[in-house]
Amino acid sequence: MQEYETFYGRELREGEPFDVELIDRDTREIFMARVRTSRDPDELPGSTRLIVRDHLQGNVAPRETWFVTVLKRLDEDEVAALVQKAEIPLEERQGFLLRSLLEERLKGEEQK
Repeated sequence: MQEYETFYGRELREGEPFDVELIDRDTREIFMARVRTSRDPDELPGSTRLIVRDHLQGNVAPRETWFVTVLKRLDEDEVAALVQKAEIPLEERQGFLLRSLLEERLKGEEQK
């Protein structure tokens, strides 16, 4: 059975779409996606189990179990646009934090 995992530092938004980094628990693939979540699997038919871990605690016991429907996988351009708009707070850039910070620095140097 497919499951996803995420490290998220604040409360998930139930019912409304938002962007988050997911980890496929079978393949360990990490990707950004636009998702819809719920605590009740009946509210999201065909949803997948989502293990939510506290990003400040790291790989400790799961904080919560939710259910997720992936509406769209975000490509690199869409992820870069999110980072530029600062729609993804610094603490949520987890898997691509260094890359995104370097991109911001290089962009700033090019503008000088």
